[in-house]
Amino acid sequence: MCVLVCQALCGRIFTTCYMASENSSVGTCNRAKELAAQIGSSHMNLNINMAVKGMLGIFSMVTGKCPQFRANGGSTRENLALQNVQACIRMILAYLFAQLSQWAEGKPGGLLVLGSANVDERLVSTRECQCFFEIFRIFCHLKKLDVLSASVQQKITKIFQLTALRSIMAAPPTAELEPLTDGQVLQTDEPNIGMTYSELSVIGRIRKISKCGPYSMSWKLIHTWREALSPLQVTLHPCIAHHLLFSYC
Repeated sequence: MCVLVCQALCGRIFTTCYMASENSSVGTCNRAKELAAQIGSSHMNLNINMAVKGMLGIFSMVTGKCPQFRANGGSTRENLALQNVQACIRMILAYLFAQLSQWAEGKPGGLLVLGSANVDERLVSTRECQCFFEIFRIFCHLKKLDVLSASVQQKITKIFQLTALRSIMAAPPTAELEPLTDGQVLQTDEPNIGMTYSELSVIGRIRKISKCGPYSMSWKLIHTWREALSPLQVTLHPCIAHHLLFSYC
């Protein structure tokens, strides 16, 4: 009975939206649709390709250049820029639908924009806008490993009967912003970041709990990872240096 009441409530106040691009997989789309059905939300499935091509078309018209993904021979800068275009367009569309979807249905009021980014993603995201635009962030104080933990999954699936979360949790974390290969996702978050979520969790604890700045954090990391990396490797590791600087900008 409690689940049915929650579904009925969500159907009245909760709208979910899956914004696919040409780089999105069928599996992710289906998982989003299944979860929305179990929550009871009003679900929209739209494609952002037209908006992405429009933005890139303006850039090409002005510069005469057309950026390419790394998989198609483009540089790292081109590859990241093309990912950012998709992330930022999703941000703009999220706010557009939040402001006008109720109006389009002849209903009063607007919607708040919710996000599910966790503290590790906010700490290290290199895709501008993707993790920073929500009014409320559901998992903002949880680490990625906390969200993926078996105990959290069991509690959520048991209390709210959201069995769709099992396949979502089992899927490899990926932004799906780079081209698919034979319909399969090759881009995953950890290689893109250059660090594992376990390593990011260590950085997050040192920063948030120990209140360390870049200098003291470096010394703690040298001690923590002394068996895996030399002090010089920790200090000069490009990913670690980037995340330390990015965290305090």
